[in-house]
Amino acid sequence: MGRPKLSKVDVTDGRGLGGAKNKTVIVQTRIPDILAYRDTPGFAYLLMAANPDASVPVLQSVLDAVGPHQVHPETWMYKRRELFKVPSIPKGVDPRAIQFVKEHMGEPSWKIRKQLRERRIKCSAQQVHRIWMAIWHSIAKE
Repeated sequence: MGRPKLSKVDVTDGRGLGGAKNKTVIVQTRIPDILAYRDTPGFAYLLMAANPDASVPVLQSVLDAVGPHQVHPETWMYKRRELFKVPSIPKGVDPRAIQFVKEHMGEPSWKIRKQLRERRIKCSAQQVHRIWMAIWHSIAKE
């Protein structure tokens, strides 16, 4: 993918008692025109796509510096950041759960989780979904 380009973004911070302050924030961008969208609702998604390995607090600080209209809760960021990562099997998952999901790929995740509970195999709904995505991704690559 190449080395990320560092771009300086000039933003105006209108918060605080002292009035508006101009700031310069450095953002890593791999999408050339990402900064053209900094005033749109999709900017947070573009920032996450351009910086898949950046931590959520770093992404939040960049969004906060761009403007209060770009600030999103931490849980929102964590959930949507997964859209831009290659799916992988979660750590610490029972191997029986992985095998069961492989054998029942055509069933809904809620049904798979219910059947896992009946077999006394611990696995959360989110883990079932992530296992399913990782298996599906590996099959699609082949």
